[in-house]
Amino acid sequence: MIRSDRKGFLTGAAAFASIAFVRAPARAAQYTFKWGHATQLGHPLHVNAVRVKNAVFARSNGRLAIEIFPNNTLGGDTAMLAQARSGALEIYSGYGGIYANVAPLAGIEAVGFAFKDQA
Repeated sequence: MIRSDRKGFLTGAAAFASIAFVRAPARAAQYTFKWGHATQLGHPLHVNAVRVKNAVFARSNGRLAIEIFPNNTLGGDTAMLAQARSGALEIYSGYGGIYANVAPLAGIEAVGFAFKDQA
C-alpha cells in the first residue's frame, strides 16, 4: 500500500537515501596532510598550493588529501616551522629567513645585493 501522507514520504525518502549511500559510499582519504603557509588566498603560492592539492588527490586516486591552511591560520611562521619539525604539520611553505634558525645556510636569501652578479 502506498502512503501519500508526510510519514509515508519521510519513510520513502529515508529508504531511498539509505540505498543511495549503500550503492555509492563516501570514501575518505587514507592519508591527510596539513599544509600551512603565511600568504593570502590570492597569492601565487596559495593558488599553486591549491593546484598541487587537487593534482595529488587525483593522481593518488583519492588516497592522499591535503588540507591547506593559508594566511597564518595555524600561527605565524615560527609556530608553523615548529609544528612541521614536530610532525603536527606535514608541509610548510616558508621563506629562507625562518629556516635559518634551524639551518643557517638557508638564510642566504636574506643577504640581498651581496654579490654583483648571479655567477
